[in-house]
Amino acid sequence: ELSSPRWAHWKSFQGLWDCAPGSSHPMPRGPIWALPFSSLVQEVNEINETLRNLHQCLRASEDMLQMLVRSKGVLEHDLVVKNNSLFIDQERCMGMRKSYPSTVQILGYVSAGLT
Repeated sequence: ELSSPRWAHWKSFQGLWDCAPGSSHPMPRGPIWALPFSSLVQEVNEINETLRNLHQCLRASEDMLQMLVRSKGVLEHDLVVKNNSLFIDQERCMGMRKSYPSTVQILGYVSAGLT
């Protein structure tokens, strides 16, 4: 029962709490609550701003990570292509290049004894 003496102390606080317009959450009012409440509101606003900044940094970092992953894929593909080209050159072309006469021989300097 709210009329019992043990609830009398709590009834004294009843006028210090109101619901904000459009809200179902009670808010303290009166000069005794003004400074601590405004300080808490300011701290909550600062925390919300910090969260917004951190989310923005996270999005930027995730975008940068995606760009780096794509760049890594392109570089790895280029490396595979170059390694394949070197393999083809070494295994298939080097034998023909060794048996082919040099430029000096083609021009005739070796056969004429001018080298």
